[in-house]
Amino acid sequence: MKIMSNDILEDNRCWKGKFKVEWCELCDTAIIVCPEENCTATSCNCTSCEKCHEEMLSFSKVVKVGVYDYLTDEEIEIYRKARRLKEFILYSIHDGDKEIDWLKLQEDGRLCQNDLTVFQKELAKVVKRNHGDRLE
Repeated sequence: MKIMSNDILEDNRCWKGKFKVEWCELCDTAIIVCPEENCTATSCNCTSCEKCHEEMLSFSKVVKVGVYDYLTDEEIEIYRKARRLKEFILYSIHDGDKEIDWLKLQEDGRLCQNDLTVFQKELAKVVKRNHGDRLE
């Protein structure tokens, strides 16, 4: 089954008839790409040429382009947690683990200070169950 957003991105429709629309996974945002061959500007990389400058500004300021534009503060926190979980799952499964190995993530430097706070309960369970006090 194809995801609907992929169908939309693959249909070659353009914003205002000339700017290709893409999705920036890093920013969780719809972006437009300058059609000029020598320009590498997108609406999320803060660059533009003289032909796309006004449109890039307009797109970024006027159009609700990001997931966060439609979420409450509480929903944003849940969404961010889910995105980090996706990364941790992929990393752990790639290493052959059957579930997230929180200790390995910590030892490999994959958990930032915010992760240690957000996933405090998960980390505490692992420490208590398996590893004594190896996590700080």
